[in-house]
Amino acid sequence: TKGSLSKARSIENTKLKTINQIRFGSYLVDTWYFSPYPKEYQNVDVLYICEFCLCFFKVEKELIRHIRRCEIRHPPGNEIYRNERNSIFEIDGNYFRIYCENLCFLSKLFLDHKTLKHRVNLFLFYVITEIDEYGYHITGYFSKEKYSKNNVSCILTLPQHQKKGYGKFLINFSTPERPLSDLGVASYMAYWYETLLKVLLNYNQISVQELSEITSIEINDILTCLEEKDIFKTAPNGDIIYYINPKQMEFVLSKLNQKHYDLCKSKLHWVSYDYHLALYE
Repeated sequence: TKGSLSKARSIENTKLKTINQIRFGSYLVDTWYFSPYPKEYQNVDVLYICEFCLCFFKVEKELIRHIRRCEIRHPPGNEIYRNERNSIFEIDGNYFRIYCENLCFLSKLFLDHKTLKHRVNLFLFYVITEIDEYGYHITGYFSKEKYSKNNVSCILTLPQHQKKGYGKFLINFSTPERPLSDLGVASYMAYWYETLLKVLLNYNQISVQELSEITSIEINDILTCLEEKDIFKTAPNGDIIYYINPKQMEFVLSKLNQKHYDLCKSKLHWVSYDYHLALYE
């Protein structure tokens, strides 16, 4: 049908990059997908982006001139969390529209399904940063629709900061909205897998309901993860049991010895939007 064809073309268009790379701070990053930046910024080899305010430029000299004048060194909004090397800011799209729109443009370069059809004033954005003597450098973020039961609409760790544990750090805040992007599926599945194995390691017998209560992971997500990772087995008497094979055991034991960016609740200073600002909008 005409509608189906239009939808198929729309999906296909998200695969056609018009910006090949971005210069972001000290990183030159290959993009993955199309992002609807303004027309005059399309079809370029490199788009130059200020890593602090997220303004974007076609020419490197323009970015250099901008950096000399730009006084911003951290995301706008409220700082709600800080540890020795990281900080998280809560940003209301209603009050910082330009920054949040630019953040969405940036994230769309690396997310296959994210659309920009919704106004940013309907969302809260939680940006995680690395801190050094030059400022607060964005490493990833997630967004939350203000009036939705789901507390994550979009989640992203920038490619240059992946494999550092930031995805799991952000997931500690979150329950995902469906459908998940390819990157979202991979991020959440990795988090669920590691979290569930760590719990299963300490039990000879445990129900899925108990797993959900311990980990705060939804039952359907637990079932999906354990089935995909081939941890569920059917015993000869027909009972469903779990089995951690030697390779999985080696994996989880290695994770127990690694340093993780676990959320320290004592360093979180935050009041839920639902119980505070929402009353005044």
